[in-house]
Amino acid sequence: MIVHYAFTETPLGEVLIASDEQGLCFMGFTEENRAEALADLERRIKPASLVEDKSDQWITQVHAWLSAGMIGEHHLPLSLHGTPFQVAVWKALLEIPYGTVVSYQAIARAIGRPKAVRAVGTAIGRNNLSILIPCHRVLTTSGGIGGYRWGIARKQRLLEQEGVGWKEL
Repeated sequence: MIVHYAFTETPLGEVLIASDEQGLCFMGFTEENRAEALADLERRIKPASLVEDKSDQWITQVHAWLSAGMIGEHHLPLSLHGTPFQVAVWKALLEIPYGTVVSYQAIARAIGRPKAVRAVGTAIGRNNLSILIPCHRVLTTSGGIGGYRWGIARKQRLLEQEGVGWKEL
């Protein structure tokens, strides 16, 4: 499988974006370490031949959405690479409307696995499509910010951008 990739800047830092023949398959922050970001991509999307391609149609579309400030829902094609459980969790995340939040428990219930809250949290942490699959919209049952693979400060900024006053929950 050929995976096209490119690096681009966002208001929240540089991201690595990748797509395969079905759509966008990866977006993650580089943390200023492109080699590590590419290695992460290779671990997550297997087997893949990586080709740098800033002109890939889906990469240019996500770049435009990022450049416009990530406002509102996107309608970009996504290619989900994960276990059936992870994919179920990620699809549930895609159902969370812009500007709203839910709990990890609510996601577990939404996928028919109400006792799998910790497994849901793990699947959320393995999300290959940061921001595009809105894992930042999931809080603890008590309304706390919870965790975020890309750092709590980024999660707070994303929630604030969407108008969610998480501290008030």
